[in-house]
Amino acid sequence: MKGSRLSLCVTVLFVWGFYGCAGKGAAPTYEDFRHEATLQEFDLDGDGNFIADELDAMQEFVEKRRKERVEAGQAQVLLIPAPDTPEGDSFRLAAEYSAARNGHAILVMKDGEVVFERYDNGQNPAEPHLLHSATKGFWGPVIAAMIEDGIVSSWDESVADTLTEFKNHPQKSQLTVRHLLTLTGGIAQDLKVLHPMNRSSREVPDLYRAVLDIESEAAPGERFRYGPSDYYVLGAFMKRKLAERGQSPFDYLDERILSPLGIEAGPWVRDPSGNLHIPGRSTMTARNWATYGQWLLDGGAFGGEQIVKRELLAECAKPSRVNPGYAFTFWHNAPGGYGLKPGDTPKPEGKGGWVYPEGEPDLYMSAGGGDNRLYILPSRGMVVVRFGESAGMGYVDREFIALMLEGKGAGVEVGRGSPKGTQERAAEHEAWVEDYLAENDANGDGLIQVAETTGRIRAFFELFDEDADGSLDEGELLGIARRRSSR
Repeated sequence: MKGSRLSLCVTVLFVWGFYGCAGKGAAPTYEDFRHEATLQEFDLDGDGNFIADELDAMQEFVEKRRKERVEAGQAQVLLIPAPDTPEGDSFRLAAEYSAARNGHAILVMKDGEVVFERYDNGQNPAEPHLLHSATKGFWGPVIAAMIEDGIVSSWDESVADTLTEFKNHPQKSQLTVRHLLTLTGGIAQDLKVLHPMNRSSREVPDLYRAVLDIESEAAPGERFRYGPSDYYVLGAFMKRKLAERGQSPFDYLDERILSPLGIEAGPWVRDPSGNLHIPGRSTMTARNWATYGQWLLDGGAFGGEQIVKRELLAECAKPSRVNPGYAFTFWHNAPGGYGLKPGDTPKPEGKGGWVYPEGEPDLYMSAGGGDNRLYILPSRGMVVVRFGESAGMGYVDREFIALMLEGKGAGVEVGRGSPKGTQERAAEHEAWVEDYLAENDANGDGLIQVAETTGRIRAFFELFDEDADGSLDEGELLGIARRRSSR
């Protein structure tokens, strides 16, 4: 049955620990790790739908098991050692850097072969990991397949032809699929309604319906704005396009791309109406994600078959016009590009872009919270998966890539216990909080109310207000400072 990988009868890849079949002291293999928990245990309300609160419960279980493995001396699993070469030394240094910042996995493929695979901080190889916003990287290729199959006419098809609610709107009527995939649709980012970490969003019965009522704030194609709105519009668009086939967006992704690649997706959050969260909250094992990345690197070919036309999939690796740093659901290292917004990352200093200024201008990646990454480096024939939950821990793409490719990086300290600038970063965080309070705390009570905030802090206020008391105290502001430094 299409999409059955998310049905409740399927065993989920949770692992309680390592069960060695090869004897004490023998090197573990992937097959030595076992499944034990089922999805039924996390369908808390028994409705057959996997929602955000249930994913939170699942993640608490996973984190508990990681900690228990660390305490039991099972913090690291090395499945494929790095080669005994200078390049292998670079892989090991990058893995140490990652692990010191709460990294959970590093997997490197080169020329189609896995050449290094290591799991840290209690992560189990068979356990699907939360990808966060890196989930977006599935949908550009899905649209490429829909164009090949004649479901979508082109990247520039009018969205309003399908979402007819937009027909008479002066701006939304101009939306194309390309605008949505490049985050230039001009739809306001209503994070209170759409961000799954906000309680108010979890109470929205149908996110695909709700996003249609969110206002535009700019004409399509004029500016880049990162956030979930364009992706939920894309979800509503795909849902209607696929309705005649009796498929959901996940059904199509699974049938058209994942299953042919032998990839089994882990749990993926849906809203109360069963709509898939398009911009985030999917899970996948490192090996499966690396297989997907290799398929992208190979231009859509797998096992001697062309799964999606090469020329269509190639659009996903091209920078966009408005922001060369993002296009078709991937972040790009093209010169002149930028990250979440203009000016929030250093300007390129060399041959590359904002991700790695020193070079690799053809590098592109899926990136999610916790510094989860799928790096694709076409000129080097490499795919690199990095798992972690590293917010505020000093993980920097530029530093990791420098270690991975060159075995060095200016001022980068690798080892556990001495991440780069720990004390300096803490001092910077405290100074930022002090300055922010001085500039924004109008009544001098040491608390920040929503009316005293602007920009992203206002947009994410509910998320940052951890105790839900309607204000941000110094501890919550420190959390913001740590998030800012980890971007």
